[in-house]
Amino acid sequence: MTTVRRACLEDYPGIARLMMQLQAQNAAIRPNRFRSARPKYTVEEFAATLQRPDHTWFAAVNTEGCIQGYAYCVRFEWETSANLVANTILGVDELCVDSACRRQGIGTLLLDAAKALAAQVGASSLELQVWEANEAAFRFFERYGLHTQRRRLELPL
Repeated sequence: MTTVRRACLEDYPGIARLMMQLQAQNAAIRPNRFRSARPKYTVEEFAATLQRPDHTWFAAVNTEGCIQGYAYCVRFEWETSANLVANTILGVDELCVDSACRRQGIGTLLLDAAKALAAQVGASSLELQVWEANEAAFRFFERYGLHTQRRRLELPL
């Protein structure tokens, strides 16, 4: 059985292992953008985000204590301006499920935790980005209920 809880510093080795999986996947999709040489965050960077009230890490942990997935969420707040309405959004900056544990509901548990946090902080939406080429992730997120908000286009030079 897998449960989701707030991550702590002791979770870094397991989360870093999964960050490497995510980096390798991103490097395969976009080799012109990503390297798979190291985790996206060092232990010091991870520790610093744990101290920020607008940053939250969730860890999906099995009964043996093994990290099977993680989600890294960041709360964004905008004040009313001439062009914007005051808003709070919870962004899922990263979500990764161990490649050996996929299709077991772990991603859903992590998104459920992020969704609950979004409600807790009064966010109007839960948002994330996904690479177009990551078709499996697109299907998963659409099944969960997320939909395309906008597209970001590029012209490689």
